[in-house]
Amino acid sequence: MSDRLKLLIATILELPLESIGDDASPMTLPNWDSVKQMDVMLGVEDEFNVRFDEEEISALTSYASIKDAISSRGVALT
Repeated sequence: MSDRLKLLIATILELPLESIGDDASPMTLPNWDSVKQMDVMLGVEDEFNVRFDEEEISALTSYASIKDAISSRGVALT
C-alpha cells in the first residue's frame, strides 16, 4: 500500500528502498536532515497532490506520520 511513499523517501534520501522501514525517521536515517526534510515534504506534496502548512511540515518527521497525514486527506498511497 505505501511502497510509493517509501520509494519517494528512498529516492530523495538517496538510499536503497529496503532501508526505509516503517520506523524511518531522522532518528533512524542519518541522511534525513533538516534540508532533506524539506525535500521529502516537497516531494510528498507533488507526488500525492496534497499541501501541508509550515506547522504540519515541521511535525511530519517520520514515514509513519507522513503516511497517516496523507491517508487522513483521503489520498490513496498506492
